[in-house]
Amino acid sequence: KFWKKTIKSIEFIKTFQAHRKRITALSVSPDDQRFCTTSSDQRLKIFDILHFDMTNILDLYYVPSNALWLNDSNIVVSDLCSKHLRVYNANGETSSGTNNEEHASCLKVLADIHSSPLTCMVLNTRFDTVISIDLKGMIEYWNRNEFTMPNYPKDVAFQYKYETDLYELAKKKTTALSVSISPYGDMFAVVCADKHIRIFAFKSGKLIDDINEERSVYEKAIV
Repeated sequence: KFWKKTIKSIEFIKTFQAHRKRITALSVSPDDQRFCTTSSDQRLKIFDILHFDMTNILDLYYVPSNALWLNDSNIVVSDLCSKHLRVYNANGETSSGTNNEEHASCLKVLADIHSSPLTCMVLNTRFDTVISIDLKGMIEYWNRNEFTMPNYPKDVAFQYKYETDLYELAKKKTTALSVSISPYGDMFAVVCADKHIRIFAFKSGKLIDDINEERSVYEKAIV
């Protein structure tokens, strides 16, 4: 549904029956002009925010789990059942046909960043870096333009990953439900399946806070 914020209220504009099945991801482009949705119906749909309209449809031939705009024209989509990430051109032609090949607008398949399917990812626009987390709890940084790991220590303040706390989720045998970047790109927060919120410093990769959100913690506080 499209809504428009006015001075005094929020006004309803338009609704789309965009997908036949559950929506798995929604992402807004960095310029705030477009957004995309993915669904278990194996489709990626792109919308024009200013004109309240759908502009493109891509058949993915797999069930997507996450989608993220890398820039104003490229979108990366993760596969629910594999470690592969695929980068698509949002301006590509509308998909057609029923074959099982990669869509023509698929620019690149990223098969080496993770070893298991992704659970979430976020873009740090300040440092041109994607932070992605997989089912095993592995947190990875990679460049949104070159699709490679950061050039340590040029882009970050560490030379080797073992100097960081980016293995924390894997050590605790948990994974991420969602990840969010701070407005200045200096920190990111991860909501984990073990009911902890872990906050990391981006440049150092160090854990700076661990908030236990288990019910028992609040029950003890009340007592």
